[in-house]
Parts: sequence; structure tokens; C-alpha cells
Amino acid sequence: MNRLSVISSALVVLTSATVYAEEKKETSEKSDWFGELRVSHEFSDSISISDSSTGNDKLQTFRGVEVSSLTSFGAAVGKRFDNDFYLSLGFEKFGSPEVKATGGYTTVGGDVTTSATFPFEMTNYMVEIGVANQISKNFDLRLFGGLGLASAKSKDWSAVTSGVSGFASSRTTTKSNTSMRVGFGLGYKLNEGTQLVTAVQYSNYGEVFWKNSDNNNGITAKIKSVEAGIRLVFDL
Repeated sequence: MNRLSVISSALVVLTSATVYAEEKKETSEKSDWFGELRVSHEFSDSISISDSSTGNDKLQTFRGVEVSSLTSFGAAVGKRFDNDFYLSLGFEKFGSPEVKATGGYTTVGGDVTTSATFPFEMTNYMVEIGVANQISKNFDLRLFGGLGLASAKSKDWSAVTSGVSGFASSRTTTKSNTSMRVGFGLGYKLNEGTQLVTAVQYSNYGEVFWKNSDNNNGITAKIKSVEAGIRLVFDL
């Protein structure tokens, strides 16, 4: 999913939030329970990649490693407590994320590629705890942190050599990881029961593993990113 699609999706969320705010009846009492609709997209990452294979085919040096299309859509349900604290349980599904070596790699045997793409699928369940501090009538500033479980399923990866692309031999592997997150956001009250929150968050989703076709060795990438997101928060 490219950045234009992400922006379009965010605009849909914003439009839906406006319609929802206009149609929803205002209430005089704030509910303890709330729901969330979420969308986020990475704008910075910290990716490390390595190969545990042996022999001349071992991928030794990777160049220009980055993650792309790390866009998630999700939902959560939560509860507010005294002193502006809240707790939520959320689910996020990522579109079509890929780890890329834009400059390719070099093997132990000296083979050189010009680029490589390592696609995967990922979902993330996360418990978040946070605090929302009211700073004006319509705005609040919130800090939050989370701990969860990310599941990453690798797909066949490809490399380009001298302008020719080919798929590598690998086996689909699913790896479960402990995920972590910290972030902050600015909430704007659309009405008494609905808020629109813009958030910036740092997330660590753990590892993705591309297993070789003939043994348990393979390529490992550690996925960490800084993301911008939008959350529609509404009373239940």
C-alpha cells in the first residue's frame, strides 16, 4: 500500500468521524467504556537483518535495508478509570509489509544482487495503558504504552541480479513475538461521546523469519518503526 492509499484511508476515517459526530446524540455523562478505530503508517524505521545460513550462499552484507508499506488498520475496546487513566485491548492487521534491501546484498561466495524484497504478513494484539490529561475544553494530551503479541508470517522473497528478478527457495514460516509500544497523542472532542486522536508511536514488533528450504537456518529481520496514526474514540 503506497502513501497515497494511506492518505486516502485516513481521509475516509476523518470523514466518517465527522458524520458520526453529527449524527450521534450528545450525552451529559461520559461512559466508562469506549471503542476505537485505528489506522497507522510508518514514517521511520530501524531494521536489522541477518542470515544464519552457512557456506558460500550465506547472505553476508545487506545494503539499504528498510521496511515499507507497514500500514495497519485495527480496532480496540477499553475502559476509563479515575485520574484519567485508561486500559484497552486492540487488534491490528497490516496490509502488505515488506523488508527491502534497496542496494541488494553480497554473499560469502561473492555473488552480488542489486536489490532484494522480503515480504510478510503480520497481525498484532496489544494491551495499552495510558493517561489522557485535559488541556482545554476540547483538547487533551495523552501518553500511552503497550505490550502485546505480534504474529509474522513470511512469504517467498525475491532478488534482482543484473536486471533479472527471481524468487528464492524458502519455506513459509510463522513467528510469534512479544510486541511493545510507547507513544503520545492529541485528542480533539468532536462531541460529548466522540474524540479524534492523532498519535505518534514507537513500536517494536519483534522478528520475521524466512526459513531455508532444506534446514532450519534462514534470514531474520527485526521490525521496529515510528508511526503516525489516527484514532476515532467513541463511547460505548
